[in-house]
Amino acid sequence: MNPAHYGMLFGVFAVGSIGASAINGVLVGRVNGASLMLWALVCALIGSVASLGIGLLAEYNGSAGAYPEVLLVPMIIAVFLSLAPTGIAGPNAMASALSAQEGQAGSAAALAGTIQYVFGALASALFGLCAHRVAVSLSLFLLGAYALAVILAAKSRSAATRS
Repeated sequence: MNPAHYGMLFGVFAVGSIGASAINGVLVGRVNGASLMLWALVCALIGSVASLGIGLLAEYNGSAGAYPEVLLVPMIIAVFLSLAPTGIAGPNAMASALSAQEGQAGSAAALAGTIQYVFGALASALFGLCAHRVAVSLSLFLLGAYALAVILAAKSRSAATRS
């Protein structure tokens, strides 16, 4: 992609996350936040599995650096599907984490923000080492992160329903 198309695509992904956040705002009063978070994470997990499959297919066909047009649109859709649900999962995860820290919500929010930046920096360094396999590396990272998040969200949801 040329830089202009990449910038527009980045904007589309941002609009997807903002749109999901708006949907979250409508649903959060009607649907349990833990359930919303779990469904958003499952959707993101499905998107990351699809992007991994498409990335591996592109590499198998000898297109590690540039995607053939036939795979570019499905990859964009898969990445959108894996990134947009963060507009639902993120706010519900933060609300869940902070609700358990009533007396220390400010410190808990600061810690959560710090952890996000630390993992972002680590992921950036990791991807720098895998520059020749960006799509597969990113998809594997997202797949692992979303799988762990789904497991933790499911446990959180079941614990919330028991209490």
